[in-house]
Amino acid sequence: KILHFSLVSHNACTLIQNMASTQEEEEKDAQQQALLLPTSTVVSNSTLTYFQYPPGRAEAIRLAFKIGKIAFNDHRITFGEWKTLKSTFKPWHHVPVLTLSDGVTVIGQARTILRMVGKCTGLYPSDVMLGARCDELLDAIDDVHMKSKAVGSHLTNVDERRQARADACSSEKGGSIALGLAALDDFIAQHGQNGHAIGKIWTIADLNLFCMASLWSSEFIDGIPHNVMNEYSNIQACRKMVATHPTVMEHYDSREEENGNLHEFETHYKNARYLLE
Repeated sequence: KILHFSLVSHNACTLIQNMASTQEEEEKDAQQQALLLPTSTVVSNSTLTYFQYPPGRAEAIRLAFKIGKIAFNDHRITFGEWKTLKSTFKPWHHVPVLTLSDGVTVIGQARTILRMVGKCTGLYPSDVMLGARCDELLDAIDDVHMKSKAVGSHLTNVDERRQARADACSSEKGGSIALGLAALDDFIAQHGQNGHAIGKIWTIADLNLFCMASLWSSEFIDGIPHNVMNEYSNIQACRKMVATHPTVMEHYDSREEENGNLHEFETHYKNARYLLE
């Protein structure tokens, strides 16, 4: 009886081990199958929600979708609509947000969405070092943007605030915004080639730099002059390269045709195609 019990116990343990092994193999097979799926299907037919104007933090994401030829829904909302929708976008209560095609999965934070779409469109470097440089530049661009809004924000007098920002953009005065732009320009000179911000390939860094530099020169941020980018040749070369990409040109041309004209902020994005001429 003891021998019989031992055999039964041994057989039971073997069966459990085999079942666990089979389950592990099935999980591995499922993971392998997932890896075989086109990455683009993750974000295909998703919905990107952001303000109608200015193009702002969502524009680089839109361009990545379009250059990558991935269908998406471009959901543009007014500031009035945002007041109602804000509480529904959890946990960050910010836009842009990307709602995947299942209608349930929501991704927040602009740079996170941009990286995700970049990986799905081949616009995020597969090389580890280039990826690090790409992230480094994205973070540096955000630093400049935060600085551009922070300068003079404590001043209640409009003229004083405008003057503070104009001074911050002056390289002659050693302004903080000018120093940030010069650092971006030097970074591109060191790590980019032929208009590209990173290496000699198209990346989301190119798209984000184009969009944010165009926003800074649009006078959306009160007090920053429209010619703020003029002395930064590497940034301007990148802006022109992106602006003259056939898909980007078609994007702004079609926006203009559909709406009768471009919003004043969008014209700075389109007109970057004429830089350095």
